[in-house]
Amino acid sequence: MILWLILFLLIIGISFILAFRSMKDYQEIPKASKVEYGLFLIRRTDSFDAGVLGSIGKFMLDNSLIISLERLFKGNKAALTIFGPKEIL
Repeated sequence: MILWLILFLLIIGISFILAFRSMKDYQEIPKASKVEYGLFLIRRTDSFDAGVLGSIGKFMLDNSLIISLERLFKGNKAALTIFGPKEIL
């Protein structure tokens, strides 16, 4: 019985430490960015190929910017969206 209690407390302690370390850099109000971001729908997905993605990625890396690609599904329909700086996209 004591062994189970020690094991339980050890697991709770390790979980608390890991949760605390993962939230160390959390900001409730993120710092303001100089670049304005927006969400855009990619309508012609056939022309959005590896070359376009590579050129966008290279530009983003050079300027330390962030983009996010998402594929959204609803029933049998799908949409491709990109979140990134408004001035570039």
